[in-house]
Amino acid sequence: MQQLAARLLLAVALLPACKQAVETSQNDGVLARVYDVSLSIDDLPSDVREKAKGNDSLSLLKVYVNNWVKQQVSLHKAKQNIGDEFPDIEAKVRDYRNSLIIYEYHRALFEQMLDTSVSEDEMLAYYEKNQKNFELKRNIVRLRYVKLPLEAENMAKARKWFLSEDASDRFKLLDYCAQHAVNTFLDEESWLSFDDLLKEIPLAHYDQERFLRSNKFVELKDNDFVYWLYIHDFRIKSGVSPFEFEQERIRNILINKRKLKLLEEVEGSLMKEAESENAIQWLVD
Repeated sequence: MQQLAARLLLAVALLPACKQAVETSQNDGVLARVYDVSLSIDDLPSDVREKAKGNDSLSLLKVYVNNWVKQQVSLHKAKQNIGDEFPDIEAKVRDYRNSLIIYEYHRALFEQMLDTSVSEDEMLAYYEKNQKNFELKRNIVRLRYVKLPLEAENMAKARKWFLSEDASDRFKLLDYCAQHAVNTFLDEESWLSFDDLLKEIPLAHYDQERFLRSNKFVELKDNDFVYWLYIHDFRIKSGVSPFEFEQERIRNILINKRKLKLLEEVEGSLMKEAESENAIQWLVD
């Protein structure tokens, strides 16, 4: 173990310096050996080399070497036991490597050529054409909500501000909530899952649909808090989900469609290029 530590110290000292000096060191830059396999400084991935230049270089290098040793021990035993029982492993490794190379190529292609800007008109057109795909799976609401300690001061005034639609009263409410509220949700333009709201208020045993259809303003209390809810709008599950609630999902759908179209165009272009160079031979009918 002391020898390993000494070699690690040597490696760390020489990583940012002269590589030739490491190669001519006593251990030829070898950091560890397992059976007939060695790990040298040259084998370290570039990201490990980069991290090994920091203050924690020795500890980081130790972690990497330790993990490599464990992997090689397991790999040695696996090879002993598997033998030739799985002859397709190399093919699987090759296929995975090829898939990884193509994936990185596609990722770079998307970064360079994919337009990710999606207008609201595009999203709305898709939404209106595919409403059957936007069925609500849960009840959602647009509301304002405030949770206050029971002992909060000036609660009567705050309640009046909460119920008011006047802009000046809304500013007063915002200031009051900043000083006293435990939790708030005052963005009435955004849709919120009613299930998420139930995590905050003592309404777990209510019939959700009946509650939403029967109430506009609700005041609830428990031993510690008072809860105010003003329900601006709601949608019941199994109905059509509102456009505003689905915008991000629609945006992702449209971008994925563009990705597929771009790949189809690029792959078609590559096939034509290869055919023009007589690089493709179809040997099977």
